[in-house]
Amino acid sequence: KIKHLADKIRPDIDLWFILKPLPPSQHFFQTKDPIPKHLQSEIVYSAKCGNCNHNYVGKTERQSVRRLCEHGASKEEFDKCDAYPLDTEVEEDDSESRDRVRQSHSKRRTKRLQTQPLTPGVRRSSRLLAKAHTVDNPVSKTKCTDEVDKDTKEKSTLARHESETGHMVDWMNFKILWNDKNPYRLHIKESLVIKAYEPSLNLTTHSIPMIVYPESLPRNLVPDPNG
Repeated sequence: KIKHLADKIRPDIDLWFILKPLPPSQHFFQTKDPIPKHLQSEIVYSAKCGNCNHNYVGKTERQSVRRLCEHGASKEEFDKCDAYPLDTEVEEDDSESRDRVRQSHSKRRTKRLQTQPLTPGVRRSSRLLAKAHTVDNPVSKTKCTDEVDKDTKEKSTLARHESETGHMVDWMNFKILWNDKNPYRLHIKESLVIKAYEPSLNLTTHSIPMIVYPESLPRNLVPDPNG
């Protein structure tokens, strides 16, 4: 009727009606399994001591469980809830085939290194020289990994808090405050939380210069890390 009326009033206008598509099913209910918070990435998180009121706010672009383990969290705690993604179980039927594949790759890598010796007279950094000697040495790899993990934990404020006070951080009940896929906005959100609530274990007040919000935002607009 509207089109017929429009043709009478304005015959020079070609009026068309386009139906709006129905909303997708995701609009009404979730179609995918929720991601456990231990496996979520690109987050601003807070961790609290289980024996006192000290807390810490940080951000990570990787899976949160990896960052927490760098802080000093125990891998066994996450193994219990089947949320630790670094160590995957290997079925007995596939273990032999995977071992053969690894041995084959190791032999190829060793042969390639032997057939391509370091060119004399070419300057190489100590890092590349050490890599050439330890690429197929599992003992050296394990030693390097342990040294890196130890150095990372020594720099962590949460790990120092546990060692100095004897307290235990409540790793399993850490809280996700914000999510953002943009790294710069993730830094801003972390800084807003730190400026607003001043966590006792944070040594810095912001991750980047706070140009737009130099005094942070009111607390009612920022997620509460203590809540």
